[in-house]
Amino acid sequence: MACVDEKIKKDATYYGQYTTNGSTDRIKALNKAMHDAIPGVCMHRARVFTEVYKEMENADPLTQKSTAVARTLETLKPLYTEGELIVGLRSEKTKSHPMHPEVESTWINAEGGLKALPTRSYNPFVCTEEEQKYFEEVLYPFWAKKTIQSKWQATFPKEYQERMCGTGFAEPAFMLSVYGSHLTMDWKEIL
Repeated sequence: MACVDEKIKKDATYYGQYTTNGSTDRIKALNKAMHDAIPGVCMHRARVFTEVYKEMENADPLTQKSTAVARTLETLKPLYTEGELIVGLRSEKTKSHPMHPEVESTWINAEGGLKALPTRSYNPFVCTEEEQKYFEEVLYPFWAKKTIQSKWQATFPKEYQERMCGTGFAEPAFMLSVYGSHLTMDWKEIL
């Protein structure tokens, strides 16, 4: 975090990363462990969802998703970090994003697949060769035409796609994939 002003590091909490007071030793140790961990991906959810959707290809979408979620939770190995009072993560590895193939396969493939995630200059994620191979050989081929973004690309006029994509103003890939969860409008200004 070389770009963080030293005064900010000393005087305030910078996104929970730096604090000199107000935390117990246990919290400081947990905070340090989380910030020292390298971000990665966890394929558990992706594997389970792919298996369930393959098994239940003709079932209705609600049955597919509810079965996949239930099986994911039933088979997720608990992860415990020393000092935690509330235990449980959504992945099997510390500081790892559980892959959502039904929404992420399209944009991850467009960025160069899972093997490209560790090389990104912003927000890189570590993944193993096995995970990369699984994405290329199983995940992406199965989900390639099933994601919301891929359906949008197949039906929305190309002329408009070219005018929207890459502008940063109405980037559909992210909004279609995560339903706008990373965008907070300035409602006060708008209203």
